[in-house]
Amino acid sequence: MGLEDDNQRVRIREVRFRSAEFPVDPPILMAHGALTRRALALVELVTDGGVSGLGETWVNYPAWAVTERRATVEQGVAPLVTGQTLDLGADPSAAIAGLVRRVASRLAPLARQWGAPGPLQQALCGLEQALWDLAGKHAGRPVADLLGRCRDRVGVYASGLGPHGRGVDVAEQVRSCRAEGFTAAKLRLGVDRATDQRTLRSARDAAGDEFELLADANQGWDLEEALRMAPLLRECGVAWVEEPVAGDRVADLEEFHRRTGIPVATGENRYGPEAWDEALRSPAVAVLQPDVSKTTGLAALARLCGAASEAGKWVQPHLYGGAVALAATLQVAGARTGVTRVEFDVRANPARDDVVQEPFRRDGAQALLPTGPGLGVALKDGVLGLLGSHGDRP
Repeated sequence: MGLEDDNQRVRIREVRFRSAEFPVDPPILMAHGALTRRALALVELVTDGGVSGLGETWVNYPAWAVTERRATVEQGVAPLVTGQTLDLGADPSAAIAGLVRRVASRLAPLARQWGAPGPLQQALCGLEQALWDLAGKHAGRPVADLLGRCRDRVGVYASGLGPHGRGVDVAEQVRSCRAEGFTAAKLRLGVDRATDQRTLRSARDAAGDEFELLADANQGWDLEEALRMAPLLRECGVAWVEEPVAGDRVADLEEFHRRTGIPVATGENRYGPEAWDEALRSPAVAVLQPDVSKTTGLAALARLCGAASEAGKWVQPHLYGGAVALAATLQVAGARTGVTRVEFDVRANPARDDVVQEPFRRDGAQALLPTGPGLGVALKDGVLGLLGSHGDRP
């Protein structure tokens, strides 16, 4: 794709929604149900000059999320964005924020009546990523440069391990992660007590003393069950536990932390400034986990890093999606040292690995930033056509 001409203003000619689903076998067990497919859902913006910007919107759950998101993008977002002109000059952030804010203000009343602020925010995240991708391509530079690059690589931890199931052995997963140079891995808990206990003990036995274990309960425990699991979490040396209590209410997280001393991570299901402010103030929350395709987008993640640093908290973005979301997360991490680590899925993920021209590069526990313009990810020739406009599987 070529760049626009020297004019700093670009006009969005078309908004497209692209999607695909890839079967998962064996299914990935989680507290809220098995993940049986990997889904990739993209917002594509095309300018009058023929430049295309891509953004990813989170559609892991429910099974009909792709159908809902298509309707939101095509019937809600697209009419408000098509024909809009943006100034993508030296500092495109104001133009991007302004357009996203205008779309949000028009659709937010509908989302309130529908009871769907989450799906709307997820659609807006895809829009914002696509706008930043356009801005980087217009400038001929990676987005990290536009945000103020400070590094070319960022730490990652292995994610998606466990629990025991068909074709899955937690101990072998941990040994594989160690062999690949990871120094930390996150375990999926919240399935049932016996399974969670096996997962923790198997992982600890295989990890050794120098390998860090993290845990994600996916809100699968009530407070009493989380407290019952705490002695084993401590025994297995879990550094922090993500969403240990159903509902993810800060008051419950603080009660869990007060009675166990175990640090808490949260963020992938927090929407809006008030929810983030509450987490920033809480003594229980040690790790903030914004998601650029789900809860915050790029600019809000970048801003959150400063607030987290002042509050003495780590930012370790949530990431369990496809190629474009990973590229966007790495671009922000390359511009903000407040991102201390990024989640890196170690399960087979065709929505990330099979659709790109060049694989993401990782050196042990460090991921290298994509180097191309925009978000830096180029899909394989014909992939957008294969994805089609009706969610066809390639």
